[in-house]
Amino acid sequence: MRPVLTSFGSTVLLVAFVALGGCTRDIPNTTVPDTADNREVIEFMETYRRALEDRDVTVLMGMTSPRYLDLSGTPNGDDDVDFDTLSENLPALFARVDDVRFEIRYRHVIFREEDVLVEFRYTASWLIADHRGENQWRHKVEDKRMVLEWDTDNSRYLILSGM
Repeated sequence: MRPVLTSFGSTVLLVAFVALGGCTRDIPNTTVPDTADNREVIEFMETYRRALEDRDVTVLMGMTSPRYLDLSGTPNGDDDVDFDTLSENLPALFARVDDVRFEIRYRHVIFREEDVLVEFRYTASWLIADHRGENQWRHKVEDKRMVLEWDTDNSRYLILSGM
């Protein structure tokens, strides 16, 4: 004869399964587990997102590590961007842009030995002057990675690459 679980027994078993089964919550609108460390990274990234939408070069450069280097995923160095190149080019780029909308869907936050990898998909729309000086909306959807470092002197994250 098979044992029969009472409704109380089933409820206790279900609660125990959920509690012990590692059921984790994600930060809302992400696939990132809800932990204090992950929340801190997402808050940093949201400050970055808002600064992009505001086209605030001062805030963006303040969030950027002096060691910033983005190799652009190509073998030649012609398109590499370091801190100095970024600080020179960002104001000129934003001067041509009238409006920015930038949404981020966070997928993973990975704490590594020396840095933090943030994997996300972004949807960007921006109103930019073309070669004739006429404004046109441009759109882009892309999977991206940003690498952050912890600035121990100032107790904050800085962007190492991926801006």
